[in-house]
Amino acid sequence: MYGLNTTATFEQLEADAISGREEIMKVKIEVLAENVDEAHLAEAELEHILSLVASNHDAPSDILNVMSKAKSTGVLMEVAENPNTDLETLEKLIEDKSPEVRASVAQHPNAITFMWRLATDPSPLVRYCLAMNPNFPEHIYQALAKDENYRVARRAKRTLAKIKEADSLISNIAHFFVTKKAS
Repeated sequence: MYGLNTTATFEQLEADAISGREEIMKVKIEVLAENVDEAHLAEAELEHILSLVASNHDAPSDILNVMSKAKSTGVLMEVAENPNTDLETLEKLIEDKSPEVRASVAQHPNAITFMWRLATDPSPLVRYCLAMNPNFPEHIYQALAKDENYRVARRAKRTLAKIKEADSLISNIAHFFVTKKAS
């Protein structure tokens, strides 16, 4: 990592140990440990910065596409949830091995394109997140309401009830204005 050739360094440490140069070996171990700590710190800082960029709703889709190649699950989750992430990038992310990344795709406003793939995902987390997303046709929630995982089924039923409640409220408001306009 970060220009550190650990194989060569450990070979040199082994050679130092064999030749009896313990003091030199101790110093090299301390320097190596400091460099590794710094490398981990730099890696964590880089991941944090990438997450901030990926979660920025002004980030252009081409940048998000490039960021979708990151190895960090956290960064990939942010890319998947960003409304500017294009369908091509979402399609790549839906194939990710991490259920957390696929669950983030299920929360995307354009997840409707992949709704059946998400509804049949082997991970209950992905199906649960899909059941939470109110942007799908009723039949998706009806199918998820029969899910083998009771939490997924319960969440789908709750979302379906909220959608029906909102539809009823909208209908009542529309009826009120139509009636008021007629009188």
